[in-house]
Amino acid sequence: MNNFKFLSFGNFTFIVLFVLSALIYFAYNKKTDNSLNQAVASKFQKKEPDSKSENDKLSLLESKIVELEKVNAELEKKCLWNSQRIGLMGIMLNENFMLIKNNQNKDFIMLSRDWKITKMPKNLELTELDKEILQQFLEYQ
Repeated sequence: MNNFKFLSFGNFTFIVLFVLSALIYFAYNKKTDNSLNQAVASKFQKKEPDSKSENDKLSLLESKIVELEKVNAELEKKCLWNSQRIGLMGIMLNENFMLIKNNQNKDFIMLSRDWKITKMPKNLELTELDKEILQQFLEYQ
């Protein structure tokens, strides 16, 4: 009986479970016409390359590039629009803050609904370029 010490309860259970799982695998595989073998084999097979020619791929890439350039142009336009509006709000807030700081609580710069300012700032130091740019956003020119 000492010769069978390697066959403990744990080893015996493992062998029985292994044999049962092998039987279930082969029975299911036979019943489903080797679907398990095909599923496992398909995971390890190389996928066939696309049958598209290089010209088709290049034309597809060119069309994608044209699309991306259109999207980029739209984003640049929106960024310019937003930066102009943020700049106008900054100038309006700074000028109005300077008026309050100097106790000149009148003649505030206001923004109209169409993003035009009511007057040029007087308390802010503006370069000629700044003044030229702000001229296009004056409500009354």
